[in-house]
Amino acid sequence: MSYNKEIHITPLIKKTNLSFNEEIDHNYDDENNKSGSDIETQTNTYPLKISMVGNSSVGKTSIVKRYFENTFTNTTEASVNAMYYNKKIKIDAFTEAELQVWDTMGQEKYRSLTKNYLINANGILVVFDLSDEKSFNDLNFWIEEINNVVEDKNVVKILVGNKSDIPEKKIENQKVLDYANEHNMKYLSVSAKDGVNIEYLFEVIGVDCVKKIKNEQKRIEEEELNKNNNEESHNLSAISKKGNKKSKQCC
Repeated sequence: MSYNKEIHITPLIKKTNLSFNEEIDHNYDDENNKSGSDIETQTNTYPLKISMVGNSSVGKTSIVKRYFENTFTNTTEASVNAMYYNKKIKIDAFTEAELQVWDTMGQEKYRSLTKNYLINANGILVVFDLSDEKSFNDLNFWIEEINNVVEDKNVVKILVGNKSDIPEKKIENQKVLDYANEHNMKYLSVSAKDGVNIEYLFEVIGVDCVKKIKNEQKRIEEEELNKNNNEESHNLSAISKKGNKKSKQCC
């Protein structure tokens, strides 16, 4: 089942109740995006596969329903089928991302199927319940699953603590921050019930994924340029040596 919706998000909006373990870099405009006002610009669209993993009942479905439908229900049943949702978001004046968000099953009997939705993911949201210590302790399983399935070991990952609206939190904030740092993830606490940081969460992972793709494209272009320059230098050197050899033979 899928949902399609288009929305434009203005980046750099200041959100409240943020809980990041590091400052988010919003300076994602590169030199290639800068052009004069007299030059016609074209919007580049980046399709992004975003997968959500985590134990059953941590609120993965509630998060996506809040983001895509702006709805919430306290009686959400555990997902027995993976679902995906589509939405376009504006990254900057010249760039947009088309998010395809996969809501996977967290129940143990379905965990073997999760790997199918991790393959070729551009970004992964690792979700736990701030009021459920077991969901936090089980994060190691999900990280190991990601490491075993996803070829790109630097895939964009964000650790998501859901149900920030519940006063009785079972996991200390510093413990979560340490875990996120250990596994090279940003951390954000959200509330699907109140909508706190939900839109911001998907904005951030969209920005980070696009930035990573652009950096990889730039690296490949630079490698190709260096390769061509080296080949050209080699050819010029060979021609020069051949000319010197002929000069010596003549004189």
